[in-house]
Amino acid sequence: MRGPETRDNTLDSVVEDIYSILPLLCRTIHRKFLRNIFSRIDENLLPSHFEIMRMLQEAGTLHISEIGDELLISRPQMTYLIDRLVNLNLVERRPDSSDRRTINVCLTDEGKSIVRERIELVRGTFKAAISRLSIEELGELSASLKKLREMLTKLQ
Repeated sequence: MRGPETRDNTLDSVVEDIYSILPLLCRTIHRKFLRNIFSRIDENLLPSHFEIMRMLQEAGTLHISEIGDELLISRPQMTYLIDRLVNLNLVERRPDSSDRRTINVCLTDEGKSIVRERIELVRGTFKAAISRLSIEELGELSASLKKLREMLTKLQ
């Protein structure tokens, strides 16, 4: 029989739940979604390229170090990834208007098009996967995800 619930017990339980759910979520997303999505992309693009492009779509223009810091990618690796995207005409480098020594990166029109296309593919893949759930399960999942988003926003 368990003792009275304490804040520390609850915290420990939440930490354990998060710790066990994150790998499951990552494996599920990787196995069911990303592999399917990236198998349809040019073999020259890696998932990290797509993440960079998504960040640029949201932000517009970013410095290479800002992208690397957010994605936890080293500067030399970032340079390599950006070079690849530039060679594929998906991003372009532009000097910063306030500091010419600083180089920013932004999506080209082709890059924007690919990001939009891939996001729709991701959404379609997710929709197909969760369409197997009942209406009740979908409602529960939706409510849980909204609540999780609210709580994670508080932690930022």
